[in-house]
Amino acid sequence: MDNILKYIGDNRDKFIDRLRENVEIASVSGWPTHRGECVRQMEVSMKMLQDFGFDVERLDIGCY
Repeated sequence: MDNILKYIGDNRDKFIDRLRENVEIASVSGWPTHRGECVRQMEVSMKMLQDFGFDVERLDIGCY
């Protein structure tokens, strides 16, 4: 547990920057005027997951 807490403490600024990057995107899906921001939020999240080593796929479900 100490290793985890140390890792979190050592990377605090990186975690805060990552969170800031995500919450600055006005991605309120109920507002049609923000649809582009929702898509941008999804793309940022996909990139983040890929950077962690996840395989991701974007599917068109007909909402655009």
